[in-house]
Amino acid sequence: LIHPDDRPLVAARVDQAFATGHGEVEARLSGNEERHFLLNGSRIEIAGEPFLVCTGVEITEQKRLQRELERSAAEWQQTFDTVHTPILVTERNGTIVRVNRAALALSNLSESEIAGRMIGEIGGGEPWQTAAQLVSYIAGEGSGTVSHTKDADGRTWDLTIEHFQTPGGDSQRFILVLWEITGIVELQESLRRSETMSAMGTLVAGVAHEVRNPLFGISATLDAYHEELSRPEYQECGDTLRREVNRLIHLMKELLEYGKPPALTIERGNVTDVVDEAILSRGSAARAAHVTLKNVLNGEVPTLLMDRSRLRQVFENLIDNAVQHSAAGGEVLISHSLVEHAGRSWIEYRVEDRGDGFAANDLDRVFEPFFTRRDGGTGLGLSIVQRIVQEHSGRISASNRPEGGGMITLLLPIEENPR
Repeated sequence: LIHPDDRPLVAARVDQAFATGHGEVEARLSGNEERHFLLNGSRIEIAGEPFLVCTGVEITEQKRLQRELERSAAEWQQTFDTVHTPILVTERNGTIVRVNRAALALSNLSESEIAGRMIGEIGGGEPWQTAAQLVSYIAGEGSGTVSHTKDADGRTWDLTIEHFQTPGGDSQRFILVLWEITGIVELQESLRRSETMSAMGTLVAGVAHEVRNPLFGISATLDAYHEELSRPEYQECGDTLRREVNRLIHLMKELLEYGKPPALTIERGNVTDVVDEAILSRGSAARAAHVTLKNVLNGEVPTLLMDRSRLRQVFENLIDNAVQHSAAGGEVLISHSLVEHAGRSWIEYRVEDRGDGFAANDLDRVFEPFFTRRDGGTGLGLSIVQRIVQEHSGRISASNRPEGGGMITLLLPIEENPR
């Protein structure tokens, strides 16, 4: 009666039933139509001889439903894992019941390590601490809610939590979704900065244009009276006037540069070559200040899409700034490395000096327009640098070296799938 493939198993259960008094096995019957039965055998004795009383209950439909459930569960798990957004299902007390593959990757734990763990115990930082607070809030009869947080890598997360009723309805769980919105937040900040800088740039450019004509008139007048102002009794006044006019001309040029609308000429290139050109162009100014430029850009870096001339201006301004804050005999160091930050790959460039560094209260204002602590400075050099870096979707920050001196750090994004 038994399907040939199931006969060895059934025979073993028959032996077991005779030996122990009872046996049970699932098996298929022979025939064209596949039918499944649950077979039970119990030992009895008749006139001292052992017999088995066997019963069979057909479970073909149950097996079909079981296969359907297993397939549905596998499809659900595959869909669950396909979602790139971290998703966690927890009990009311915060115990993790289920996570998808994206949540495992974020936690750096295996499925066996994370199952049954409290959500606040996954890590000491964000977004897990905020997630634990949301679970506590909603468990206290709170409704579904949303919260924002930022992790140690600079990524911004939007956390959403809702009640999740189990199919049986006998328990209540929570489903927690962690959306990374770093790109959206950066885009919003970039748009706000662009609007502000566009308005300021228009105003600044208008002022610079208005100043240019009278400034040209003053400069031309000084040229006309050059011989008279060269006389000993007027020479000091003439030199002072010429110096201040040149300072105003320099300020006007920077104002026009700051107010220039972004118009990048994008091409693929190697930033290392751009840095080499910037170092070469600023070599004479560094030598005049008795400052050494040290280039330690060793190793290959990926090519980037960039405006070569604008990016060269960035490094020239940064080198000039470092040289101006260095004492005679000092050194300016230019270096780079490949880093991971906010879930992306970047080329990090550092321009360091051995000067007095930035005042602690000035670090948040370094890139503000017209902010400067240097005599004769316009306060626009680093603002222009920041604007160009942002046009390249990069980031820039100022800090102090532990050994002393200032450091400007520049991050340029590496394309994930360059062509």
